[in-house]
Amino acid sequence: MKSGNFTGIKGFPNQDIAMWLTMGPIADRTEERLGASDVAVVEFRRRMLDALKAFQAGEVAIGTGDKAIPRSVCSFQAMVPKDTDWKQYAAHPVWVERAEDVSPELESNYQVQV
Repeated sequence: MKSGNFTGIKGFPNQDIAMWLTMGPIADRTEERLGASDVAVVEFRRRMLDALKAFQAGEVAIGTGDKAIPRSVCSFQAMVPKDTDWKQYAAHPVWVERAEDVSPELESNYQVQV
């Protein structure tokens, strides 16, 4: 936020974790009425149900075996300098320390202490 952080929790990753931990019990979605803007939710749920059926039929679980996501793929959020081509930027997991790391300095809210 341009005018500052008003959550009282330092760092975006920490704010995300705080929300995950305080979400409460799983909601009953059987009576939920989804609208046109919920297409992504519907598609995600359909894919999860298809994956469950495939697993029950003896296929490997999604995210494992040949379908596993490579360790080099990671989520990444930061303000990349304007003179850096974001498609060429070598993002890496925050827990990986690299001697050759020459990443640009990131805005402090994106730093994670591990």
